[in-house]
Amino acid sequence: MYMQNKKSLFFLILFAMLLISCIKENNDNYFHVTIDPNFTAKIIDLNGVWQPNWSYIASKKMTKEEIEEENARSSYQKEYSWGIGEYILHTTTNIDVTAPKPFLEIGGDGRFFITDIALSDINTININAYNGDITSPETCWFIEATFHFVNKDTLWIESKQLDEGGIKYGKGAYWHRFSGTKQQE
Repeated sequence: MYMQNKKSLFFLILFAMLLISCIKENNDNYFHVTIDPNFTAKIIDLNGVWQPNWSYIASKKMTKEEIEEENARSSYQKEYSWGIGEYILHTTTNIDVTAPKPFLEIGGDGRFFITDIALSDINTININAYNGDITSPETCWFIEATFHFVNKDTLWIESKQLDEGGIKYGKGAYWHRFSGTKQQE
């Protein structure tokens, strides 16, 4: 009887340690986003390179040396109408609404030319865009996306057409400004 209680206690402690480990891991992957009640988005605020939350959290856990090494391997630069932007191949969403032909570059999905953009509500911007040859609309991929700003450098994206991809979209799937225009306070 004594040995059976000892075994039960051992497995109980082992289970508790495993549970604590899982809770700690989930908390380490959580990033708290602060809502800025004083921020009011303008369409031009979309200009920039936006990094998905999972990538942002991973980069926050890296040392300065690891970040420099990773950037040398997978970070690239491109010129936009708003300046030079760094981006991560197949990961970031790059937006230039002030280009002569405004566009979104969605990591892994290519360039979408913006046909319509409007501020629909406070801190909410709607975009219609397409990827392909517009002279042959049947070959195009059309998307509608709504960008919801949480603060000047954090937003979430809502889109039925993009939800089928591998990158997370929807409320709570935050995107953070990786590079681009710095906002005025």
